[in-house]
Amino acid sequence: MKFLYNTVWLFCLLFTLFACQQTTIKLNNAEKNQTINQDSSRVLQGKCYTSYCIEIIDNESTIEVMLDVTDYIATSLVLDFVVTGLISAETLPITVFMDTPQKMIINTFTKTGSWSINYNSISNVGALGVTHNNSILYQLPFAIGSTKKVSQGYNGQRTHQNVNAIDFNLDEGTEIFVMRAGRVVKIEQQFNEGGFDDNFKFKANYVQILHDDLTLAKYVHLKLNGVVVQHGQLVQAGDLIGYSGNTGYSSGPHLHISVSALDTINKSLTFQTIFKTASNLDGEILEEGKSYTAID
Repeated sequence: MKFLYNTVWLFCLLFTLFACQQTTIKLNNAEKNQTINQDSSRVLQGKCYTSYCIEIIDNESTIEVMLDVTDYIATSLVLDFVVTGLISAETLPITVFMDTPQKMIINTFTKTGSWSINYNSISNVGALGVTHNNSILYQLPFAIGSTKKVSQGYNGQRTHQNVNAIDFNLDEGTEIFVMRAGRVVKIEQQFNEGGFDDNFKFKANYVQILHDDLTLAKYVHLKLNGVVVQHGQLVQAGDLIGYSGNTGYSSGPHLHISVSALDTINKSLTFQTIFKTASNLDGEILEEGKSYTAID
């Protein structure tokens, strides 16, 4: 684990979900502010999230913040405090990169009188400041030998404005395969409805896979119970991960894919990627309206 202070930039070449975990965003494991005062016991507060726990500890003249990392999934965390009667040893907010289960003290506050402490945490899978390796060739996410059309390309005018994402026309139930090796960091498969309406924006089934350069691939709009991999599973290019569908914000059956990395703790940058195709073994950027045949 590595941590930096008063910054939103962090680069790490170690192997690291992500939808964001945040107090003000309604996503998985929404994190509420925790307020503690001097009448509490020595371990004032312990609260656990998806991949870590935070404890606030009273040491008579100081207050310590203990971080207990419980997962190998590489995750960035920004932790901020509002305090009275306390002096922080570190500049706030604190940014932490986590990729190994361990416990550590990440900050100490010195008491100056009657005190209170309030914290807010935001976490996201990946590391801040990562860039994509553009020399990597991706495998098309459908069966070897099959040909599929790109219905919407990078920066497409319908829903991909300023987003590097690709949509493939796929019938519901089409097998979906890994484009590049990595670790499964998040899955969703409970939804069974979709439509081109804002009510469906958070009702898509998907698989998210983290690569060894800490970029994240997302495979979206899968069918109900259409995921065949597990959280934390290591996968290789060409492995089956699920079946396409029409869930979430979707006007018809298709697969939406993207590769991204954290720009800030709650904002991602998407990248154009190069795919191996039957027509170009050296790889090419896929274009809207064209069809491509998958090769191994």
